[in-house]
Amino acid sequence: MKQVNRDLLEMNKNQLQRLVTVNFLAIVDEIVRKRLYVDITNEKELADFLAINQSVISKLKSDENRYVSLDMLARLVNILGANSNNVFVLDKAQKEKLIRESFVMNAGRSGNTNNISNSKIGQFIQGAIVNGDNNKGNINTTLKIINGLPAKDKKELKEYFASITDQNSGLQNEVGDLKKTLTRHEKAINEKNKELKEKEKQLSEMSQKYISLLENKAAGKKRE
Repeated sequence: MKQVNRDLLEMNKNQLQRLVTVNFLAIVDEIVRKRLYVDITNEKELADFLAINQSVISKLKSDENRYVSLDMLARLVNILGANSNNVFVLDKAQKEKLIRESFVMNAGRSGNTNNISNSKIGQFIQGAIVNGDNNKGNINTTLKIINGLPAKDKKELKEYFASITDQNSGLQNEVGDLKKTLTRHEKAINEKNKELKEKEKQLSEMSQKYISLLENKAAGKKRE
C-alpha cells in the first residue's frame, strides 16, 4: 500500500481522505487478525457485521483513488467500538487503544447476518445461565456485555462460567442425593407409622378383651 504524506498542513482533500482510509483499513485488519470479536474471524464477517459489502473494502485496498465513506467510519466506531483517534489523529503522542474502553456491543445488532445470538460465547453463556438460573430475563443483558468484550476477557468469562456450571452441577447432585435420602427417611417413617398403628390396634383389641373379661367376672360374682 502506498505511503501517505502525514503532514496535515501539506495535504490536499484527497490525500487527507486517503490517510483516513488507510487508518480505517488498518483497524479492520487488526480486528480480524487479533479476532477481538468471536463472531468476526475474517474480513467478510466483519463486512457483514457492519452491513457493508466486502467488495467495497477490497476496492479501498486496491484502488488508492477510493476513500472510506463517513457512513462506514460511523459504523466501525459505533458498532464495533473502534477508537476514532486511530482514524483521525495523525501524530499520536502514545499508542491509542484500538477499542474504546468500557465499550459494550449491542447484542441485537449483527449486520446482514443477524446471528450474534448464535455466537459460541453466546451459546455458552446462555446455556450456563439458563441451566443455573430460572430468571431468564437477564440473559439478553448478559449477552450484550459478553459479546462486546475482547477475546481475552471472553475467554476468562468462559472459564468463570464453566466453573459456575461445574458448581451448579455439584450442587444439583448434592440436592439429588438429599432428595433420595429424604425419600428413604420418609419411607422409613411411613413404615414405622404403620407398625405403630398396628400395635395400637392390637393394644385396643387386647384392652377390649380385658374389659370384657372383667365384666364377665363381675357378672358371675353377682349371680353367686
